[in-house]
Amino acid sequence: MTHSLKGQIYNAVGNEGFNIIAVNLYEPKDLIPLAGKYLTSISVFLWGDVPGTIPSEFKLAVYKNGTRVESSDITSWKGYAWNTFNLSNPIKIPEGVETTIYAGIEDAYGDPYNRPIGIDADSIGTNPKGNLYSEDGGRTWQHASAANIWGNWGIIANFRDEPTAQTTDDDLFDVLYQVYRNGTPVDTMHYGQKFVDNNPGTNPCYTVKVFRSTGGMSPMSAQGCEQVLSKNEIVEYNEFAVVPNPAKDIVNITIDCQLVKVYDMNGQMLMQTSDKQVNIGNLANGTYIFEVTMTDGSKAYSKVIKK
Repeated sequence: MTHSLKGQIYNAVGNEGFNIIAVNLYEPKDLIPLAGKYLTSISVFLWGDVPGTIPSEFKLAVYKNGTRVESSDITSWKGYAWNTFNLSNPIKIPEGVETTIYAGIEDAYGDPYNRPIGIDADSIGTNPKGNLYSEDGGRTWQHASAANIWGNWGIIANFRDEPTAQTTDDDLFDVLYQVYRNGTPVDTMHYGQKFVDNNPGTNPCYTVKVFRSTGGMSPMSAQGCEQVLSKNEIVEYNEFAVVPNPAKDIVNITIDCQLVKVYDMNGQMLMQTSDKQVNIGNLANGTYIFEVTMTDGSKAYSKVIKK
């Protein structure tokens, strides 16, 4: 369940001294295999402050189903290194209840010259569910690519069997993944790579084995199954309107909903918000898919053209 692995950090980002929250997203289907376990800590690679500048100040940032549940001040941290911060109250992943978690760090205050949040060397930014950021206290989330950030956050959410289980900065990490579709190996990936199945068939089920940095291989993971939705099906399933369309910046959702997600035509999520008014001004011109989640949990889709 890591979106960015320890090591290979080569650069860092900041927000010119203004508040920014950087997180990775764990959707309900990601958390199903972790039911009964606890989110106990978050590991973050923090860049060192520039000598003579105002010191950076950080807080842990964890949101559960849209509500911030962790905002502890970070009082001590190491620069140019991985840091592991324990949550004040470990979060148990419930069984049978849909749960969404955003886990990361808030750069609460600092000098405009400092860029404290580490990113890895993946030049194409392959994590569509990781690499989210907010500049308004978690009200609206955008993908890092919207700010021309190409790489993955140096952020890991640590899930453990017991709420008191600790994670250290020296814990082992994963270096290679073997992906199986319906029991057959289909791809081997290094960290940071995005798995895309160009021939999934109907309702494929996936499992993964992990190669460890010290050698050896993990047991097979729990199985995750997907219902394949073609682009044609997405276009046809058009139950709501977005106005104006085409649009340059602000668009309005015309139905009651609790969540709006924006995807490019390759299926990568670029931003999400709970507002019915969405600003797409930072997106490149082109066609996007809007997915809305209604109050009863059902979803609807619509195409929007940015010009």
